[in-house]
Amino acid sequence: MNSTTTRLDPRVRDAMMPLLASEGAVSPDATRSTLDAARTEVARFCGAPDPAQIVFTSGGTEACNMALKGPALWALSRNDERRRILTLSTEHTAVLYPMRTLGRLGFDAREIPVDRQGVVDLGALEDLLKVPTLLVAMAPANAETGTCQPLDGVVALAHRRGALVHADACLTAAYGGVDVGALGVDMASFSAHKIGGPKGAGAFWARGGVRLLPLLEGGVNEGGRRGGAENVAGIAGFAAAARVWKDEGPQIWQRLEALGSRLESALLRPQGVECNGGAARRLPGMVNVSVPGLDGEALITKLALRGVAVSSGSSCFQETGKPSHVLLAMGLDPLRARGSVLFSLGRDTTDADVDRVIEIFPQVVASLKALGPDDPARAASTGRR
Repeated sequence: MNSTTTRLDPRVRDAMMPLLASEGAVSPDATRSTLDAARTEVARFCGAPDPAQIVFTSGGTEACNMALKGPALWALSRNDERRRILTLSTEHTAVLYPMRTLGRLGFDAREIPVDRQGVVDLGALEDLLKVPTLLVAMAPANAETGTCQPLDGVVALAHRRGALVHADACLTAAYGGVDVGALGVDMASFSAHKIGGPKGAGAFWARGGVRLLPLLEGGVNEGGRRGGAENVAGIAGFAAAARVWKDEGPQIWQRLEALGSRLESALLRPQGVECNGGAARRLPGMVNVSVPGLDGEALITKLALRGVAVSSGSSCFQETGKPSHVLLAMGLDPLRARGSVLFSLGRDTTDADVDRVIEIFPQVVASLKALGPDDPARAASTGRR
């Protein structure tokens, strides 16, 4: 479940402990010095040309809300004619929910369709951009399938029409790195706990010239772009994690590519198992599979009983009992979508871990199929093995 969150790196913990132990007794100058150093480190991590462009937030969700609502409120305050806001139908709820809220406030919020692999329909995007558009919000890669998007094409189309582009890079930064300058986007969001940092810390980046109103008002913190005292210890932890990931990431991703490929090949051997988004270019180490006729929650529970942690859909939907909105938007029928599970490998995943999953998964699938179509959910709830 590494795509959901990651273990706190011991080096990150060491960087945070002195600040946590001080219990707020750090001087203003020391606080400012810590924040400045962290801003420089996070800017290096994401390729931001100017550390002053980094705004620290409570996490990726706040950063995404800032990216959507900030420019929208600015446009509203200036009577800007651009009212259309676009995103993919497969985006994370941290983007979909604020966009739908803006729709209820009078903005023309539209969702761009994707193909069977989860890749954006550039033709549909081009048609939608014919109406004056304020913003296109899109993750470089999907958080449930790992499917990568042709972001360069999206940016070219959007900028040609004068629209801003926001990249929810929380997951992509963890599984392949992000350089905002190379992407050509106008804004981006990041999260510490996806890269071995603490929960409760994130960052928002905007290039120079992007105008937006603060999401949180009430102070002059973060250059006036976010009110409220900063989580200094969490931000220091984010900076430590960013430094580690920037230096060690390429080796991690190369290893995950090999492990993920081996795992995917093995998972697809049982009859009827299908890889979701398998034909598209995807992030390394993320494998989303469906077993039609089986319940995803039953698979998760049975695997957990054998010591294997996987997820079903977005972490925001795992407790709702609903099929993944991502897989439904890709055109999967509800039965197949409900029978999906995501294996997301991480920095600590070993060859032995993958071997264990390869051994266990066919056994779990076979045992659930043997129970019959009406029994998997009941078997999961009772812990039957």
